Amino acid sequence: MSCDTKGFEELMRNLENEQNRIDDFCKDCSIRIVSEVFKKAAKRSPVDTGTLRRGFTITDNLEMSKIGDTFKTSVTNNTSYADYVEFGHRIKNSDKFVDGFKMLSTAEDEVRNVIPTYLERRMKKEFGDMFTNG
Repeated sequence: MSCDTKGFEELMRNLENEQNRIDDFCKDCSIRIVSEVFKKAAKRSPVDTGTLRRGFTITDNLEMSKIGDTFKTSVTNNTSYADYVEFGHRIKNSDKFVDGFKMLSTAEDEVRNVIPTYLERRMKKEFGDMFTNG
């Protein structure tokens, strides 16, 4: 008894190509999303000398790490006082508290609210052909 597996092998190649296409799509969307957070956070930063604003970076210059099915990167600010400006701080020898600017937190929230719409639009544009006959 013999079995012709050419069709199955072709299907496997097609599925592998589609998986690569999906990974590229996810990576591109992730880069665009994290870039938007970066821009909004930097724009919201208070400016005295500009050091805080220039301190925002995207991990490894937009390099994505893939862990399982998840692409990971992050926006950081290594300026020594960035956390105090973001979250606020107590004034030394006083009971007073200076509120934080929440520049990164607010940027994340704003972008998080538009991600579903953005992804839906991009998915229809990129993968519409996967769901049409012909």
